[in-house]
Amino acid sequence: SHPLGGCAIGKNAAEGVVDEFGRVFADTGTGATPEYYDGLYIADASIFPTALGVNPSLTISALALRIGENIAKEMDV
Repeated sequence: SHPLGGCAIGKNAAEGVVDEFGRVFADTGTGATPEYYDGLYIADASIFPTALGVNPSLTISALALRIGENIAKEMDV
């Protein structure tokens, strides 16, 4: 297996470090709607919640592309 992880994807700060678009949660402690650190994204293998059984190169590339496209959409590019 390939060791990955450390900044897992989650639904909120209690479950992970980033959301499905790589936005880093700002843990406000309120438990309300998630808040994020402005302009801070993670788009690498560290956001996988667990190790994969296969070479992760294509999965990492696809995930980074998806996150990048969402960043561009948020910036209205």
